[in-house]
Amino acid sequence: FLASCGKKGPPMPSRQTVLPSVSMIDKTIVGENTLLLTWTLPDKKKEIKDINGFFVYRSKVLLAESDCKNCPVLFKKIADIANKNQKEFKYRENLDKGYKYIYKITAYDKKGAPGKDSNLVEFIY
Repeated sequence: FLASCGKKGPPMPSRQTVLPSVSMIDKTIVGENTLLLTWTLPDKKKEIKDINGFFVYRSKVLLAESDCKNCPVLFKKIADIANKNQKEFKYRENLDKGYKYIYKITAYDKKGAPGKDSNLVEFIY
């Protein structure tokens, strides 16, 4: 026998907090070949406390292969940045010459559920 709550109608999904997306990513090349990505969040205390961290994703394609207009952009998760209630977040990595890079950042909650993707940061190095 099946148990129910007694209410008729379609099942309702549980309420889930919508995480704010990262919208401003600054890209800086430091020294000869070090990329520095920095970002901040809107000043909304409730939403910020729901963020456990950020996943940084990268697409890295040789320049000779980067002209494919209909090819999907394949991202690889390359970093997990913890939210320690700071105002600014940073990610660094060394770059290789001759590649097209695309980065995006996604916030995630305490259960690991991701929010929306950030804007894309795209450049050739």
